[in-house]
Amino acid sequence: MANRPAQVCRYRASVDALARGALAVEQRAAAQRHLEECESCRKLFREQNIERFPTIRNYTIVERVGEGGFGVVYRAVSHTKQRTEALKVLFGKTALREAYFQNEVHLVAKLRHPNIATLFDAHLTTPPLYYTMEFISGQQLGDYLRTHRVPLAQRIALLQKVVAAISYAHSQGVVHRDIKPQNILVDARGEPIIVDFGIGKKLGLPCNDREPKGSPEGFLGTFGYVAPEQAAGQPVDERADIYALGALLYHCVTGEPARSANDAAHLTQIFQQRQITRPAGLAAIIARCVDPSPQERYPDCAALLQDIAAYLNGGRIQAETNTNPARSVARAAAYLLQHRPLPVCGFLVLLMATLLATFAWRADARWALPGNSAQAAALITFTPNTIEAIRTGQIGADLPGLNAENRKSLRLLQGQLLERLAGAQPRVVVIDGFYPDCRPQFDDGLLRGMAALEAAGVPIVIGALHLDVNSEPVGCPEILKRAKRFGVLSAVDPSHAPNHWILPVCVRRQPAPPVPGLAVAAFAAARFPDADPEIEIGGRTAIVKYRKRLENPGQSYWYEETDRLPLAGAKAVGDNGVFQPEDVFYRTYVPIDGSAAIDSLPLEKVLTAGPDQLRDWFQGRAVICGDAIPGRDEHRSASGERIFGCQIQARAIQSLLAGVRVNRLDRGALAAAILLWSIVGACLTNIIPCTRRLSLSRAILFGSAAVAASILLVAEAVSQVMDLWQLQLILALAALIGCGAPVYIAKVIRQRQMQLAPEVDWQSEPQTIASTLLATATDSSHGATPARTCLQPVRSARPLTR
Repeated sequence: MANRPAQVCRYRASVDALARGALAVEQRAAAQRHLEECESCRKLFREQNIERFPTIRNYTIVERVGEGGFGVVYRAVSHTKQRTEALKVLFGKTALREAYFQNEVHLVAKLRHPNIATLFDAHLTTPPLYYTMEFISGQQLGDYLRTHRVPLAQRIALLQKVVAAISYAHSQGVVHRDIKPQNILVDARGEPIIVDFGIGKKLGLPCNDREPKGSPEGFLGTFGYVAPEQAAGQPVDERADIYALGALLYHCVTGEPARSANDAAHLTQIFQQRQITRPAGLAAIIARCVDPSPQERYPDCAALLQDIAAYLNGGRIQAETNTNPARSVARAAAYLLQHRPLPVCGFLVLLMATLLATFAWRADARWALPGNSAQAAALITFTPNTIEAIRTGQIGADLPGLNAENRKSLRLLQGQLLERLAGAQPRVVVIDGFYPDCRPQFDDGLLRGMAALEAAGVPIVIGALHLDVNSEPVGCPEILKRAKRFGVLSAVDPSHAPNHWILPVCVRRQPAPPVPGLAVAAFAAARFPDADPEIEIGGRTAIVKYRKRLENPGQSYWYEETDRLPLAGAKAVGDNGVFQPEDVFYRTYVPIDGSAAIDSLPLEKVLTAGPDQLRDWFQGRAVICGDAIPGRDEHRSASGERIFGCQIQARAIQSLLAGVRVNRLDRGALAAAILLWSIVGACLTNIIPCTRRLSLSRAILFGSAAVAASILLVAEAVSQVMDLWQLQLILALAALIGCGAPVYIAKVIRQRQMQLAPEVDWQSEPQTIASTLLATATDSSHGATPARTCLQPVRSARPLTR
């Protein structure tokens, strides 16, 4: 923007008055904004304040907004960026003060979070040392809560954002060590902003060279918010911030500094007197945060956030013990109906839609539908061309230690492949190979790839060639532990007939249960990624059951669905040097559809493809990775065609997946349709006013009857009505009635019973709290509104007392 000539600038008089401190308060904002645009007025302002403010190159200091133990904070205009920023200048330079000043810059520079003040620039070489941050007018948290009518839920929501921001700082290796209301600013949008990392430290680096050693004024912290171990000068971690967050939560709820906050019973009495919703739960959260022992506090901010969310939503609070479930549910329901009616209605709609969809799904007769076998599986092969691509550096050039002649080093390449597959969201990844031993120099890459698949929710199955006496796989423990699923690698005979192969379903080594073959293990992982298959042999049938990995008390450990594979017979292995003579293989016939070709892609092509192409190839499909090297695991089909073991496994997995029996109604479409009509029913119920003042008991009675009728209607229709259009119409009607009824009940209850969270009677707090880091946020001469970065530490020599 072009600079305006000073002699014609219409703001010259206002800027002159601003520089002399004679401008009215209501006119200052406009004059300060004008300084961002006009260089001549900035020059005039600097000339009139040359003795008052320090001279900082490329900045015009407008006013002083705060002073702390390490420096002075100014409101300043950046000449190059033409915007207002907060500028902090170090004063009283000593080696220790400079170390703390630089420490704050180094810590804040790595943090990028909407609820943490953002660092713009820093000058740490020659005096004067300074840094700049974004300038946003705001109030300290205590002042904000004292001057605004903030409901309880909103106050806790503010604290939630602070905890989330501190959690982010912890994830970046930073501990704040001075969380308190003075260091939380609430901006014009009502967003809390964390400032002042002046005494922060890096996690896990007690001897960091950049971290200052010692303290200029004794211990560092603020009475009432400092953890005992920090006050005692002991090493601290993120749990010290948890302590301060608990004290801050108490302050947010009551408007008072935390006193005896670790006594849950005493806190409950205080909250009951203030008529705060679920007082025992809130007291338990605070008491756990401020427990004197770090081991008894929340381990991290994520756990604290989980309990706070549970308190707001009426869920189970981990910190609370010996609760009365009925009373907790009643209070949570009353609170949510008053303050969160839309989430309550959403929950009721989701609950009824789930019930209706479940009844419809269970009542639906099972139909055998042909699977789309052409899309069930994909094969990635390691070919001679792959070896050549490694030698020429086309692939794997970024993997130190990769050697085409060293097969063990290929684990690095496999790990890179698995990381790329994680973004493609395949249904399951199968490695047609095994890992007999550990090679630490190569295993890390493979383990990273497996971890990426696990994080993406993609199951991985690896081969096992040897089993121990307990039928557990023998191999590298770290790889087996990460993979979690395995299948026996055993020979498949593709030469038996042109239209089917004989596939080993499982191998049994008495007295252990049967162990699935690789194809069956992959099939099971694709069917239920969160379960482990267990095979029972019943006559000429292998029954595959699925045991859930995460077992919830009171619920079945097993999925109700099972898969049955007809057996073609059993065969003793004999002494082949791999399995034991008494081992028995149970086999099945796998039909081979010659028209259902499997996509086979060389490894080098996959590693050089883009993310979109990978998703197009592999999303929702079983991906098999194996060798296609002549002379290695090579077979001949009935027609004489050369075929590799990985191709046989891929065709077997594809055939198994294509033959899964499915319900007549698609689960996703069924759930989506019922949910849609449920939402419509809830909306209609909310739009139609309650014209008759029914009693609460009658409303509950009629609503319950409507819910029961809708469930019976769904079950009967699904089992009796064959026409899909008629069935969809009945499901829509049932969803309208079934979801409209509970929403209507909630609407009546909300009209009858209103439970308001209390307002806090905030009292002005005397600024005499014993602290080494109290903040001043205003300039006595100008009465400036504090900015996000204007709260800086002011140190007191008064010692901490408890």
